[in-house]
Amino acid sequence: MAPHKILESIEGRVTSSAGMGKGAAIVCPYKIIDIRPDKTEVSLKKEIASCFLDVEDGGQGKGGRALPTMLLYDAEGLKLFERITYLDEYYLTGAEIGILEKWAGSMARRIPDGGVVVELGSGNLRKVSILLHALAAQGKSITYYALDLSRPELERTLADIPSSLPPSITCVGLHGCYDDGLKWLSTNPQVKDVQKCILWLGSSIGNFDRTDATAFLRDIADKTMMPGDTMLIGIDGCKIPEKVFRAYNDSFGVSREFELNGLAHANEILGGDVFKKDEWEYVGEWNERKGRHQAVFIATRDVVMDEASFGRPSREIRIRKGERVKIERSYKFDAEEVGKTWVGAGLVEGARWGCETGDYNLHMVYKPPFNFPLNPMEYAKYPQPTLAEWRELWNAWDMVTLKMISPDRLLSKPIDLRNPCIFYLGHIPTFLDMHINIATRMGLVSSDRYVQIFERGIDPDVENPEQCHRHSEAPSAWPPVSEILDFQNRVRERVVSLYDANGEDVSWGSLEREKKVLRRELWLGFEHEAMHLETLLYMLLQSPHTLPPAGIPAPDYEVEGHRWAGQKLENPWVDIPASTIDIGRHDPESDDDDDVIRASHHFGWDNEKPLRTGVRVHSFQARAAPISVGEYVDYLAHLLSTTTCSGDITALPIPASWEINTASLPLQSISPRTQILESFSLKTMFKDPSTSTPSKLPLTNPFALTLPIVASYDELAPCARFLGGRIPTQEELLSVYQHAEGGPGKGGSCASPEQADARMISAVNGEMNGNGVFESPPPSSSSFAETLQETNVGFCSGWGFSPVRSLGSSPSSTRLRGRGQTGGAWEWTASVLARWDGFVEQRTYGEYTRDFFDGKHNVVLGGGWATVPRIAGRGSFVNWYQRSYRYMWCTARVVRDIDGHVE
Repeated sequence: MAPHKILESIEGRVTSSAGMGKGAAIVCPYKIIDIRPDKTEVSLKKEIASCFLDVEDGGQGKGGRALPTMLLYDAEGLKLFERITYLDEYYLTGAEIGILEKWAGSMARRIPDGGVVVELGSGNLRKVSILLHALAAQGKSITYYALDLSRPELERTLADIPSSLPPSITCVGLHGCYDDGLKWLSTNPQVKDVQKCILWLGSSIGNFDRTDATAFLRDIADKTMMPGDTMLIGIDGCKIPEKVFRAYNDSFGVSREFELNGLAHANEILGGDVFKKDEWEYVGEWNERKGRHQAVFIATRDVVMDEASFGRPSREIRIRKGERVKIERSYKFDAEEVGKTWVGAGLVEGARWGCETGDYNLHMVYKPPFNFPLNPMEYAKYPQPTLAEWRELWNAWDMVTLKMISPDRLLSKPIDLRNPCIFYLGHIPTFLDMHINIATRMGLVSSDRYVQIFERGIDPDVENPEQCHRHSEAPSAWPPVSEILDFQNRVRERVVSLYDANGEDVSWGSLEREKKVLRRELWLGFEHEAMHLETLLYMLLQSPHTLPPAGIPAPDYEVEGHRWAGQKLENPWVDIPASTIDIGRHDPESDDDDDVIRASHHFGWDNEKPLRTGVRVHSFQARAAPISVGEYVDYLAHLLSTTTCSGDITALPIPASWEINTASLPLQSISPRTQILESFSLKTMFKDPSTSTPSKLPLTNPFALTLPIVASYDELAPCARFLGGRIPTQEELLSVYQHAEGGPGKGGSCASPEQADARMISAVNGEMNGNGVFESPPPSSSSFAETLQETNVGFCSGWGFSPVRSLGSSPSSTRLRGRGQTGGAWEWTASVLARWDGFVEQRTYGEYTRDFFDGKHNVVLGGGWATVPRIAGRGSFVNWYQRSYRYMWCTARVVRDIDGHVE
């Protein structure tokens, strides 16, 4: 077909989609609300004027001239843009429609009945109609708000809403810009307290640079969204220069016409022929360095403008030939940039759906009920937790204990080796109350009975549960839940009362030594509660009665399976050179005994001290990533095909995080590996909305095989041998982390606590005694993560595990994974937890580590998806579990000696 015939065909479809012929009147059957505080054109005139003023007058000067992008989207511009969306070269619209046609039902299931759907920048309804029909098919009552800055276009597109939509789908127009819409959403009583899904389609996020996009999303999250509200955001990740260039510079010249219409619109606003067509040339170009397409106007000759055109005193403005004026930028976001955007905006990705090529995706992100920042400037600004940190932790604790455990299950034991759930409700505030009293001697909020039954939990010997450390005895009858919660609230009120007006430091205590002790005890109570939060979650994974996390969209495992189908998962060996590492940290509790005001340093548990410097670690090789579920399946298939199990699938070392689907299948009709895949699923924290039963991730789903295997040390050690190596020692794993993070002093994400403190705290890098004399600073400590943005910790990637390797074949997909980059799981080491030279018990919690020097516990490092950043980001933190304990979320990586010898 000839080019002009193709364009005529496109124009016919555009006219048809508008539901009108030439000269036909538009009849809009839906209500349109004008939410503009003033005329949009007035503000545009100011922005146009600022583009051509010099620096002294407040113009952009050396920063480069830039016309407002909004100029492109008047009524004529919107029609031209719609023509562009029908072009094959403009792949974005076709990709997005294809995703919606395939997955709209899955998206609709994650939008609550009775909620509202708000579309930002609704230029046409071709895409959203697909979603509205999916919502209608599920019988949901939804109010759809279409936001647009052009009333004629809003009338036109609303008139095109299919009459086949049932009355349960109510449609309303909002006339205004983004800012108007956000203000209306946050103040209108009809919507501000209703569960919302905000649509931002068409990769409109690309009109912002990455910093501004993050800030805009943060603004939406902070001002308009409640916990559990979602956004469905279309993002183009294509960075193929030729493909992107053609999308914005089509063969028919429609894109050029669209951009030049922006100048015509500017003339209309300014009331004159200020921008003459023969003086400006449109140029579109791909900027490789910034990962964006950019549209600019270039002066074809020296241009003279009169400031009077911009409403200012008459004066000439001279534009030199070749000078550039920006009009539009279209940024492309790769997976890493997308992840950083969510973190910076305080949003979490719940699900995503992609096109066949995988470079265009619709992301459903949500505002979490709590948010643990991943930047140490926020999560570890001070040694003691701030009140803001406490409140986020309390929100997390309350969500898990009050919304994921039904009242009738509080007396149950998801794991027989642990206490019933109700114990933890009372244990956390009792422990905190006791330690605040140690520091302040203010007296206990609790009663002696609470101390007796809630002081300490149990961690019995797995092989002999009768053998256990000192612990509280379970009462014949637990206190009423309402009484426990009232006590919890009173303890929290006491915590709040101990802080200053800023909520950052303690106000209690007249002497510095009193403040120092209180800071430490508050820190200890905070991390104790955070660790129990994770413990409670891995316990709840074992119960079929656990409720799903409220307001958290479940991942779409089906679409993730499609993304990973056919992907070859490589886990190469990486050379780890001989190195010198530091283990532990410098944090003597004796520093709390005087009134010396020292440069701030972070606290550590007794097993993190003392600092051991200059520890030599030999060279060796390590797998780039931890053992995946897929690799463990290969190991089990090997066992099933040998005499070890004699074909009996029940004799296999199946992790506690797995669940059997079917009875064992006959080996003669199916391969051992296929039998494993078809027989088991991974447990998840979610429920199947159609059956209200626990949602499982079948091993037949390729996505499941990319996740880290979580199992006991005793289950993983033989698997490591099968994979040609062994589990590393504590020293070796720390060496892996150091190498992955760039090595000591090489930047990356590794820095000493004192280096981090120097950037975080406005204080001298030394110590000052009571006479004002500066003493020497403390010695350097072990590594302290600068940022956790590329990790799966602190609930930042949702409520579950993530792939241990990146999708695709780029070098980043096989790079060495460091601390916290293990798909949301801790890492086992072969090192037994034992006393070392210089170990001193915690003063106020001496049994914390001491009771587990029994030769049965191994050191665990890193952090999991439910580990708070204050713990996961502290390089010296040491965790531990019994080697045969099956319930915690620990994986392992495989190492081997350089000469191939396996110990």
